[in-house]
Amino acid sequence: MSIAVDSIQTYTKLVDVAHNCRLCPKMEFRRTFLNEHNGPLSARVMFIGEATNVGLETQLAKPMWDSPSGDNLNALLRSVGLSRDEVFVTNTVLHTPVQDPREYPARMRYVTEEEQKNCSSFLLKQIELVNPEIICTLGNKALAGLALSVEHHLMLKHDVGRVFPIAGNRWLIPLYHPSPQVMAVWRKWDEQVEDYKVVRQTLTRLENPSDVINY
Repeated sequence: MSIAVDSIQTYTKLVDVAHNCRLCPKMEFRRTFLNEHNGPLSARVMFIGEATNVGLETQLAKPMWDSPSGDNLNALLRSVGLSRDEVFVTNTVLHTPVQDPREYPARMRYVTEEEQKNCSSFLLKQIELVNPEIICTLGNKALAGLALSVEHHLMLKHDVGRVFPIAGNRWLIPLYHPSPQVMAVWRKWDEQVEDYKVVRQTLTRLENPSDVINY
């Protein structure tokens, strides 16, 4: 699908505004992780994580890439016939939260609700611009962060791998994070593969409007 020039220009402007955002003092020193590498603006599926982890430049330039979690995401996508290049991946916050910006190497921390609120307008604008048919959140923090932009009352533990209608004529599928730690404790590999099959099945059903999506 071709992308209108004005959509590309709008995204470029959003990237610039996000890069210069200073709403969160503890993350001012970090550069934004919104750029041309997040994914195509025509993506039918958007994945939303919590925040990009501390790592090498190759890991930081593209969310969920060149890391154990990114490798797992790529493998899960491939298991259902999808690829990283056809989905859009972003986070509830666009800078990496670290415990102490003066410390090297930096150590990541969880984002605060205030930081997610500050970034909620950026997330909403990405959703409106990409206009995905399906949104998949990756983990508890991502699911909670999305609720600050798009209203829902879902809980990961109870709603993982299920399909729910949300505003904008879209569908929300809560997923666990694909990190090795999560797979070791909370949601095993085989279980996550089954969750991604739901994503694929939902895409297929959306291609045929006569099909009914159960939720």
